[in-house]
Amino acid sequence: MKITLITIFFLSSFDIFGQTLYSARSSGLSGAGVILADAHSVSQNPAQNTAVRNTMISAGFESVFSIPGLNSMSCSFILPIKNSQAAAIHYARNGTKYFYDQSVMLSYGLRISTKLNLGAQIERRNKFYSSETDLAMSVWSATLGLSASPLQGFILGASISNPTKSKWNNSLSTDLPSVLRIGSSISLSAKAIVYTQVIKESEQAASYSAGIEYIPIEQFQFRTGFSSHPFRPSFGAGLVWKNTRIDFSMSAQSYLGFSPGISIQQKFR
Repeated sequence: MKITLITIFFLSSFDIFGQTLYSARSSGLSGAGVILADAHSVSQNPAQNTAVRNTMISAGFESVFSIPGLNSMSCSFILPIKNSQAAAIHYARNGTKYFYDQSVMLSYGLRISTKLNLGAQIERRNKFYSSETDLAMSVWSATLGLSASPLQGFILGASISNPTKSKWNNSLSTDLPSVLRIGSSISLSAKAIVYTQVIKESEQAASYSAGIEYIPIEQFQFRTGFSSHPFRPSFGAGLVWKNTRIDFSMSAQSYLGFSPGISIQQKFR
């Protein structure tokens, strides 16, 4: 029964999973990652490419509900260009050989001023279901984003995926959902930051996320958060040693179980 519930949940949620990369840092904050500045999280908001100041390579892995067949993996490479631009390429894959969703994303960010960043991302998505009439599907889509810091210690970000309402190339021309994300971060002190986010997928109820990151020392961080629709608490931690960053996360959902994950990020100076 649990496998059936998980499969139904996974298939019905594939479009949101497929449009973003797994990031243990974001997952530890229950997904509130639209304004985070790391190689994986910028796939949610390409405007945040410009907030990454060094060349980075990142890889992430999540065991969704601790079921091997639902594993999620992703990798990213981000390259700053001069002082006001940055480009990134991402790859993500979810699922098994029987059903999977994979994406390749190419994004670009531009710093308009010290308080405003804009970004755009082109995405090629492929989906395969062995039990469906249309075994393989694909679609081109895009994500547009912005981030602003109108006040010191406060960042506001937003992005929209598939604003042109692209459709899968199957026999029914199924719609690819559009996804709107709006988020913020507030620095309570030098050691504590609160993150919030709302996600609205077309024809679905909005989901809200909130989390807090506590940094007792520069090399270590604690995170916790929760999201709604469905309710999902999460926890995480991060370790930083020189140019290497390792993040861990654990999220939970009633009836479906736990989803542990890890992200590793290498910075090049």
